[in-house]
Amino acid sequence: MHGLIQTKIPQNTFPKAKGSKPIILSTSKLAVTFPEVKTRLDRLWSAPRSHGCRGYRTFFSFLCCSLCSWDSRLWCYETAQSQFQSHNVSHANISGRFHSDKSCGTGQGRRFSPPVAEEGASRSGEGPIINSRHGGGSFNSAAKDVAVEALRQQGYKVVVSDLYAMNFRASATMEDITGEVKNPEHFKYGEETMHAWKEGRLSDDIIAEQRKVEAAELVIFQFPMYWFSVPAIMKGWIDRVLTQGFAFSLQKMYNNGIFKDKKAMLSFSTGSMQTMYRPDGINGDINVTLWPLQNGVLHFCGFQVLAPQVFWCPGHSPPANRTAMLDGWRARLKTLLVERPLTFALSEMFDLTFPGGFVLRPEVRKEQSTRPHGITTGHHLGKPLPPDNQLKADDPSSLTTS
Repeated sequence: MHGLIQTKIPQNTFPKAKGSKPIILSTSKLAVTFPEVKTRLDRLWSAPRSHGCRGYRTFFSFLCCSLCSWDSRLWCYETAQSQFQSHNVSHANISGRFHSDKSCGTGQGRRFSPPVAEEGASRSGEGPIINSRHGGGSFNSAAKDVAVEALRQQGYKVVVSDLYAMNFRASATMEDITGEVKNPEHFKYGEETMHAWKEGRLSDDIIAEQRKVEAAELVIFQFPMYWFSVPAIMKGWIDRVLTQGFAFSLQKMYNNGIFKDKKAMLSFSTGSMQTMYRPDGINGDINVTLWPLQNGVLHFCGFQVLAPQVFWCPGHSPPANRTAMLDGWRARLKTLLVERPLTFALSEMFDLTFPGGFVLRPEVRKEQSTRPHGITTGHHLGKPLPPDNQLKADDPSSLTTS
């Protein structure tokens, strides 16, 4: 995955202050074959030699480098199987189609890797990129490269955290703390890591990532969507790096959160076509899918959340369409830092006390009762969801603090 970090920026200006950084979190994970694959590949292996072992090896290689989600890989498998069994598709055509079309770039069996500015290029702003991927050549890798190049060309220093190359550990355990824990018999990860953060006793890998976040202005998470969420290694980064005290507290969260002067966004590819993520699509409303990550993680920590960059189904798209997707991303990056963030419910709209239950204040509920839509995707109040609340920036005047 790829992620990028950046701070609050005045309208129509690009900050050049020293110490500001963008970060990119990136994950491009090798595909893992699903249970039926071995059985079906065995059938292909036993097929007539005219379309036998060479095609088998090529298709298996494709499975291992694919970054599509499960439904995408299954579609690819069924297509490959039918073509092998049709006796009229050559090994070269199969290899070219699946190795080029399912890789990121411009097709013709080539993998796309946009040029990156020299490390010594002039820059005053800074931003880390957190990347989790096995090697290059994927669409998400190309999207990360586009972001690195575009931001460096604007004078920003971009730091990449390649989580797979770093062997970043996804599991949150007692090993994340150096020295003695407060209560080893009843270990509570959240409390222990909060104390360890205060005392400077978190593990070195966590401290290194937290320093990148502290120095960053914008965080971009670049990843292929897995199971309607981020890949496991990216979830591990969230769990281990965004510790209590460092990233949030009961006193500092949501629009009053610790990172309220920083921006963050998701940039990801899907394995399904866009229509499948409509309110009437089989996968359900993409706004609902994005709510836990954009509100429950990013906004919860105070980030100003920019509209996501969604690459719809690049694995099933022709090379020209994938190139157009990357060109669109490159164009957006030119003005990304002055975009208005997504709209979320303000903390001031709630009774932030334990007796009050942290629910909407009565006067807010009364005012909202006359509106045709809910406040946000999560605060729908039993009414229709506000259109594209998690996809597009809205007019903040739609909220109230009265």
